[in-house]
Amino acid sequence: MLKKYLQVSTKVQNSIVTGLLILLSCVVFIQVLARKLMPIPLPWTEEVAKISLLWITYLGLAATFQQNYHIRIDLLDSLLKTPKRQKMMDMFVHSLGVLFAAGLVYLAFSYFQEQLAFGQRTSILRLPMWVVILPVVIGGVLSLIHFIVKIIASLTEMRRRK
Repeated sequence: MLKKYLQVSTKVQNSIVTGLLILLSCVVFIQVLARKLMPIPLPWTEEVAKISLLWITYLGLAATFQQNYHIRIDLLDSLLKTPKRQKMMDMFVHSLGVLFAAGLVYLAFSYFQEQLAFGQRTSILRLPMWVVILPVVIGGVLSLIHFIVKIIASLTEMRRRK
């Protein structure tokens, strides 16, 4: 079940991030052409680029954590020679990840609720500001889920080895 979750989650996240990267590239290309070829810049392109970059960043954050590409100190891994110690270090790292992701979700969701209450909008596209905050919430929730899944997988593997 965990493997199926990881496969589906990875495909969905990668597809969304890839689509957003293509959108970002196209919008920035249009913006450069408009500035060089026309005397009038297209202001909406900058806002679309910023929002796309936010979505890419936070969905990419979750995908990075899911695939274990997060920051690690390799020296500690090499000092822990036994598999049991390495698994315990993994559990510690994943636990720190849960704390980080939970804090991110809490703060982002608080800000998200404020934006829903205030009804603030972006300056050019007039999108609700919660659309700008939503990727932080989604990325945090996905990161939290990924770290919890990794802890469960590590515990399951440790139990099998006993």
